[in-house]
Amino acid sequence: MNITKIIFGAKNTDIENLKKLVRIYSLAGADVFDVCADSEVIANARKVIDGLDLVKKPIVCASITLSNDKHANKAEIIKDKCCGCTRCINICPQKTIVSEKNIAKVKTDGCVGCGKCLAVCPNSAIKMYNLNQSFETQFLQAKSADCIEIHTNGKDQNLYEIFEFLKQNYDGKIGICISQNTDTQEKIKIITKCKDIISPKKLIVQADGNSISGFDNEIKTTQKAIEESKNFQNIDNITLIASGGTNFKTAELAKAEKVRLDGIAWGSFARKIIFDNENDTEENKLKKAKELIGSLFFE
Repeated sequence: MNITKIIFGAKNTDIENLKKLVRIYSLAGADVFDVCADSEVIANARKVIDGLDLVKKPIVCASITLSNDKHANKAEIIKDKCCGCTRCINICPQKTIVSEKNIAKVKTDGCVGCGKCLAVCPNSAIKMYNLNQSFETQFLQAKSADCIEIHTNGKDQNLYEIFEFLKQNYDGKIGICISQNTDTQEKIKIITKCKDIISPKKLIVQADGNSISGFDNEIKTTQKAIEESKNFQNIDNITLIASGGTNFKTAELAKAEKVRLDGIAWGSFARKIIFDNENDTEENKLKKAKELIGSLFFE
């Protein structure tokens, strides 16, 4: 099973960029698009897919974030502290920070909470905040998707109740992604319990190395994704997908370290190779997308 998944961002609602990304990677052969739990985002992703002449149509997965999961983070500029240096504008991989009257401003729809702007600000003029939306609110928006993935920090007391609810009230595929800062044995316990709850459905586990960090093509960048995948590869009856810092090297490293994977999810890196060069032709973008999808070669 070689699943190729493209992550748009758990709280990314930039519709125009969504359409571009879905078009390119659908033509390149992607199997899954991971998008925001937003009915408009889901509908637009499907509209692009349905408008293409594809032998096999990719499915749309909606990410629901619980508690203060980092995937629900957004950046905000503190105007009184901004010195207008443009460092945040230059480093933003989403190109979602602009200058207005020499003051930086975040276009929140496209912000994915990576924090790169926060790291370079010389004046502490940027703060991160969490959208912290309830599960109920997000589920109402997400239920039209083919798959729902739950993002958790592993400390949500109602997590098992949510999986019981999904088993009873949702017909699509169900996945889980647990943040890196949770104890490994606790994560194994959570995954085992969740997969037993939704049985006979097969739980999709997204092993999250370093979230929103795939900005280059180095082996060290994808190392944690493979290390995290190793932690879960012996859990039976799950579909295991590596994410978090994934790039062209992920499949290569997985094969070298004999890690059993069912697929790879690319987020930051997949978006970067499409959006970094605005003047690149669609033909070149499609070529890059096909090369990334083609780097998955599990036997």
